[in-house]
Amino acid sequence: MSTNNFLMNEIKALIFDVGGTVLDWHTGVKSRLNDWGTKKGFEADWGLVTDYWRNAALTRMLRDNADLPTGTNMDDVHRMTLDGTLKHFGIRDLDDADRDHLTKSWHTMPAWPDAKKA
Repeated sequence: MSTNNFLMNEIKALIFDVGGTVLDWHTGVKSRLNDWGTKKGFEADWGLVTDYWRNAALTRMLRDNADLPTGTNMDDVHRMTLDGTLKHFGIRDLDDADRDHLTKSWHTMPAWPDAKKA
């Protein structure tokens, strides 16, 4: 068996992070937060909220990952950091439906215009 074949047999998954490269996460999340805020009567600089939330989630995932339960994924971390993010901007007392809706903001990212659309 050649070295190349051995290495290929050991690969279990190829994972690509396309957030920010192919997907415009900032515009997608900011837009969803803005729409939600308008509906609920909350005002904020939703771009700043988006950036703060992303930083909080990445910090939690990268720095504090040893303390996270096994199987925690990025959706879980976005949910874990949502209340602290909103509290930082003076937004409190959300119900679970609002939390679920806002956490799903990370699922509605548009592609950058130069990304090929299928």
